[in-house]
Amino acid sequence: MRRKSEKMRKNNLEICEHVDAWLHFCARTYSTRTTEAYSGTINQLLRFLSANELSFSTETVEAWLDYKLENGASRSSWNSWLVHIRSFCAWRKKRYGVPSVVHGKITRIRQDPPHRRMITKKEYGMLLAATSGISNDIIRFLANTGIRKDEFRRLTWGAMKKDRLHIVGKGRKFRVVPLNSSARTVISHYLRGDDDDPFPPSILYESREGCSFLIRKTCRRIGIERAGSHSCRRFFATQCPENGMPMPVLQRILGHSDISTTMQYVRLSDEALIGATECLVG
Repeated sequence: MRRKSEKMRKNNLEICEHVDAWLHFCARTYSTRTTEAYSGTINQLLRFLSANELSFSTETVEAWLDYKLENGASRSSWNSWLVHIRSFCAWRKKRYGVPSVVHGKITRIRQDPPHRRMITKKEYGMLLAATSGISNDIIRFLANTGIRKDEFRRLTWGAMKKDRLHIVGKGRKFRVVPLNSSARTVISHYLRGDDDDPFPPSILYESREGCSFLIRKTCRRIGIERAGSHSCRRFFATQCPENGMPMPVLQRILGHSDISTTMQYVRLSDEALIGATECLVG
C-alpha cells in the first residue's frame, strides 16, 4: 500500500512539473485568453486528483469530466475541457515521450445545439432608438460590419482604411471587411489618432463581455428578448444575402473557413422569399 502511495505521489509531482512547463510554453505561444483557459482547466483537474488522492490516468480524467457534468457543467464545456487536456497530453508526449492518456481513449460527447439569437429589423430599430452617443455607434458599427466583439475591442485607427477594415481574426487570419456608409458615418464621429491608437468606441467597454453587456442591458430596458453582440453579427449575416450579397462574399467578410458555418448564421425571412422565382422563364 505504501509503495502504491509513493508511486502515485511521484506521478503527481511529475505531472505538476510537466504542467508548469506546458503553461510556460502556452504563455509564449498562445494568446492570454487561451493560456488562461488552459490553465484553469488543468489546475481544476489537478485539484480534483489531489483531493481524491488519484493519479493522472485515462480513468481519473474521465471521472473528473463526468463529475463536472453531473454538477451542472454543459456538454459544450465538457468538450472544451477535453480539448485542453488533449493539448497538454500531446505537448507532453512530444516533449517527454509520455503516452497520451486521452487521445483515442476519451471521445467528445454529443452536445446540445447552441441557442442562436438574431435580432430582427424591428428590434434593431428599437435598439438604435433606445441608445445615443457612443452606445448607439457601437451597435450600429457591429450591425454594419459583422465583426466579432474581440475584433472590435482590438480595433485601431491603423486598421481603418478609407473604405475597408483590415481585421486579424480567429486563428490570426487576416481578412478585409468593407465599410458601408453607416459604418463610415460612425467613424467620422471621432477625431482620428495615430495608427496604433485604439478606435474610441472600442475602449468604452474594455472587458471582453462589454459590448454584449451593453446590448443585453438595452434589451432588458426596452423589453425585447435577450441578445448580445453576436446577435448583431447574425443580423448582419442575414441582411446581406437578403439584399443580394452572394454567399461566398459573405463567407469571406465574416472570416469563416467553411461556407457551412456561414449558412448557420443566415435566417432568411418569409418576405425575402417573395419574388425569388421571378428569375425563372416559362
